[in-house]
Amino acid sequence: SLWHIDKTLSVATRLGPEAGLTLNSPNDLVLHKSSGHLLFTDPAYGLESQGFRAAPFDTAKAVWAVPSHPQKCSDLAEWRRVDRRADEPNGVLLSPDEKTAYVSDVWSGKWARGKQLRHACPGGERSCVFAYDFVHDGQHGSAPSLANARKLIDLCDKKEVDTGAEGYPDGLKCDVRGNLYAGCGDGVRVYSPDGSYLGRIKVKGGVSNLCFGGHDGKTLHCCSTRRGHSP
Repeated sequence: SLWHIDKTLSVATRLGPEAGLTLNSPNDLVLHKSSGHLLFTDPAYGLESQGFRAAPFDTAKAVWAVPSHPQKCSDLAEWRRVDRRADEPNGVLLSPDEKTAYVSDVWSGKWARGKQLRHACPGGERSCVFAYDFVHDGQHGSAPSLANARKLIDLCDKKEVDTGAEGYPDGLKCDVRGNLYAGCGDGVRVYSPDGSYLGRIKVKGGVSNLCFGGHDGKTLHCCSTRRGHSP
């Protein structure tokens, strides 16, 4: 389910979904400020690899859009699947101008346990980032949709392996110029908005998630499996 936590970190309010809609293992989310909608990813890691979820489940493993306002969020008609392309949608991000959405797709056959759902490449690796045009669908009022899907980064490609790529693109963040930072097995890999590799910040043990912080937003904070970093 989705929850709102107030700025004091003391009051939590469940946003949904209400009865009638089942989610798998919600993983990451981002707010589209212009429309007031949340985009979130819903892979099935809890069922397929981590073993803490059971049926029922949603075979779509989709990227969802839902209003962030609690009253609108309570209406199931407002919950929309906006993409089902990824095998296991993981990180989700918007560019600084909110015109481009990024979704990482992360899966390895060696993680599989128990019942598996839909996979485009059974038993294979998914270690890529898709980019989409973020558009407003006039048919659904202010509700967003994702269009023009393209694979921006694939860590399984030889050109990525040759630059030392390891692991999978987990958390995603953008800087003010729109460059994309991906937490991966070799640290933080940095790409231009068109997917060109710019370099990396090596972090022992890899990086699972990251964010820009500090009083001026110029400090990059990273989380690995065992510790936090501020390169």
